[in-house]
Amino acid sequence: MPTITPTPRLPLIEREQVVGLVLTDVRTDYSWRLLTATENKTLNAVGTARLLGGMFNYALHDGAIYTIRNKNVAAITDETTTSIPTAQDELFVYGFVGDWLLVGFVPQGETPSQTMGELGAIRADGTDFTPITEQRAYTIPIIAPDHSYAVYVNGSNAGAWYADGTSEPLPYGDFRSGAFSPNGNHLALLRDGRLDVYEVATQQLVVSDGNVMMGGDGFMFPAWHPNGRQVAVTTYVAGRERPFATRLLTLDGTVIDIEDGSFPVFSPDGMLVALYQNINRPKTILVNLISGQCFAAPLVGVPFAWVGNGE
Repeated sequence: MPTITPTPRLPLIEREQVVGLVLTDVRTDYSWRLLTATENKTLNAVGTARLLGGMFNYALHDGAIYTIRNKNVAAITDETTTSIPTAQDELFVYGFVGDWLLVGFVPQGETPSQTMGELGAIRADGTDFTPITEQRAYTIPIIAPDHSYAVYVNGSNAGAWYADGTSEPLPYGDFRSGAFSPNGNHLALLRDGRLDVYEVATQQLVVSDGNVMMGGDGFMFPAWHPNGRQVAVTTYVAGRERPFATRLLTLDGTVIDIEDGSFPVFSPDGMLVALYQNINRPKTILVNLISGQCFAAPLVGVPFAWVGNGE
């Protein structure tokens, strides 16, 4: 297996600095679990964490967790839970653009069907609800690392929505999911059959992987390596016991097969990637990208994020 050099821009994180890997237990109650080198903990769940194809239905802002309860946005702190009712039924929260919380919604009483609803924005205090799209979407908006804007799909067209409430069309067309590189310089977009990576400044296509099968597209979200030069994507492989495999696309066009599994999450130093294998006996595996070694974690769950001291 080809080796991957950890990012030189980030110091290697010593073992005692890494708190662990947060997982969500999709087999039972969707509770969050923390895997560390010394102990396994069950974290307090905020209601039921609704799995959303590799993302979770909550957002953090000014010390509060925003999630959905009873079709309304709720802001939860250590001391209080505040419901933020609107004239719509909120289905999902996606994250913040400036002081605006992006939500998926439908008009009150309507059936959401199989979509994410329409895309709208609401201020953290519950005021100024603003619809963004005119059609119901199947795509989660992609929020820039600095939270200054989000890329979304409206019908068959892409657009950008900014923290000042303005929007503009983008030339990317339709896509199923995507992710910004850590520095925001590149945008990876997953479509039916391929992964395209664009340079944000020029909006030009940099590299593409045309062998990405969607089968089970809810599992397919690009995940960037911390070095910002490589992006992982899960592809469906028909006729195999383990139907999902994760591969790594480099900006120079090199493709590296990592391991069977989905929901890739890279450690902060870029040395490890956590994957979920959903087969007869589901398990979470950790792959060392330097040595190529792979081992099963003592906890089973879908990887969500690595956390360290102060994170």
